[in-house]
Amino acid sequence: MLLDAHCHVDHYDNPKEVLEESAKRGIFLIAVTNLPSHFEQGLPHVHSYSNVRIALGLHPLMADKHSSELRLFERYLSETNYIGEVGLDSSRDGRKNISIQKSSFETVLRKVGGSKIFSLHTRMAEQQVLDMLLDANVRGGVFHWYSGPIKVLDKAVEAGYYFSVNPRMCLTKNGQNVILRIPLDRLLTETDGPFAGENRRPYYPWDVEKVIEYLSQIHTMHAGAIREQIWGNFKVLGSGINK
Repeated sequence: MLLDAHCHVDHYDNPKEVLEESAKRGIFLIAVTNLPSHFEQGLPHVHSYSNVRIALGLHPLMADKHSSELRLFERYLSETNYIGEVGLDSSRDGRKNISIQKSSFETVLRKVGGSKIFSLHTRMAEQQVLDMLLDANVRGGVFHWYSGPIKVLDKAVEAGYYFSVNPRMCLTKNGQNVILRIPLDRLLTETDGPFAGENRRPYYPWDVEKVIEYLSQIHTMHAGAIREQIWGNFKVLGSGINK
């Protein structure tokens, strides 16, 4: 079984075709959302796919919509065991709303607690997100497309968290350094499609094979063993959670 642990299915031009093709190829897919209203719209469309789970999101870069969406977040919290995309963004794009982001993320952590799996946006706020996860006793945290300091990555690994890596990371020096630093038993695969891609083509869930191939090369392991490791990691992460 292949895993795409972070994919924005609702943003493809052809989401139904992506879902159908993923099912045919045996890919387990976590369809993250940016807002609870997007979750609400997508929920009826994924129920018929046994290989898809939809995640309830509150994206930090959409902080201007958070106040009107938090009630929906609470309403749909019982409908899924997956939370994402959530977190903080202190980059140039996000820092102007960082106080709203922090308040929203605190609310999310308080309402969710430690019994669900989080797909986390942490750009230029890695230490702050880690501190907030630890304070909230969140166990199922997955750092999506990590690009921050290695010392914070090491702390997150020590705390028991996971990291999802995508094909784009395999092509950059920083991404490669991050991937090399993550222990194999803490790695998951993702695409972040359609927001990530190459050669003017978005990544699709089946492009996680590119990550498998890269991991196979750098760890001198058979691709089949890497697939088994990734799926085993996901099973460990989800143990105790009724998916």
